[in-house]
Amino acid sequence: MELLLEPFGYHYMLNAMWVSAMVGGLCAFLSCYLMLKGWSLIGDALSHSIVPGVAGAYMLGLPFALGAFLSGGLAAGSMLLLNQRTRLKEDAIIGLIFSSFFGLGLFMVSLNPTAVNIQTIVLGNILAIAPADILQLALIGGLSVIILLF
Repeated sequence: MELLLEPFGYHYMLNAMWVSAMVGGLCAFLSCYLMLKGWSLIGDALSHSIVPGVAGAYMLGLPFALGAFLSGGLAAGSMLLLNQRTRLKEDAIIGLIFSSFFGLGLFMVSLNPTAVNIQTIVLGNILAIAPADILQLALIGGLSVIILLF
């Protein structure tokens, strides 16, 4: 029984479990909305569209979250612009932006191959989560839920 309870004795494991629970709950809530809108691919597309922002932020010495936010916002804005100005279907637009941004991100990473690990950018490391990251997640998640409810 001690072996089962041992992970709860480490602070980093507790942080990882809290973040996993928060992200799981938030994603469950948001996925219902996205499925009803017909945007089931958008979560995957935006998560891969942040790669150029993170790579650029690394190259400029800026916080990864800032680069990810700007790149994700640009990708979402591009999707909305193409949706309004063309007759392409939404899933085609999402696929176009997804592949374009991810390709640009891979190109940027290839410019400095030893410095940035693409797997770390896309997947992250939940065991290295900091208390500031938990606060950031709670604020953004809470704001997202409030916007969707009202």
